[in-house]
Amino acid sequence: MAHEHGLPSVPRGLPRELTIFLQGILRVLSSMGGFGRGTEKTRALRVSDGKTVAAPAALGAGAVATRHIGDGAVTQSKLADLCVTEGKLAQSSVTAFAIAGGAVTGEALAAQCVSADKLADNALPASMEGSARDGEAVQIGKWYGAPHVALLGFRVPLMDGATLRVGIKNLREEAGVWRFDAVALSDGGEETKAQAERQGEISWCASGIRRVADAK
Repeated sequence: MAHEHGLPSVPRGLPRELTIFLQGILRVLSSMGGFGRGTEKTRALRVSDGKTVAAPAALGAGAVATRHIGDGAVTQSKLADLCVTEGKLAQSSVTAFAIAGGAVTGEALAAQCVSADKLADNALPASMEGSARDGEAVQIGKWYGAPHVALLGFRVPLMDGATLRVGIKNLREEAGVWRFDAVALSDGGEETKAQAERQGEISWCASGIRRVADAK
């Protein structure tokens, strides 16, 4: 006697009335067992060579590990839209080593996603200003690389026939600290004038990336 959906089928050769009666009983029993036409159990079962094949069991948590997935098996075309969200990413799962070169571009960044509070200390250039007398060695602190020092202005007594000398000279690093010498002098004028009367001062500005300990 053959089986259909797990229940014995009606034998052939029986009287028509008995066959109809038995088929009605078979349909009732199939519905009670969840094997009615179009049900999930019916779709899960297949009859092949007289054998019933059960539906595959659901995968348990952790059943599919990374080692079970071949390289390149999961591609962008196989991922549903928005299937990978922030809540599904493990902490520190996306690192610099996991990002291809040039993968993060301006177009890929959301508007205003990089804000001031997300930047590391001294990630952006800083500046400082001051003033100094002629001949003064000005200490401007610790910087990552040589800072840019510019002349903002000066005030120097100008003598008749004198040559005006103002600026920044001898920018140097000594024991990790950057310094420069200020120049603000009216040179070559009357010899009777004392040097102090020919000296002045400059205003300067230094900019660059300051070291954290020195910038606070």
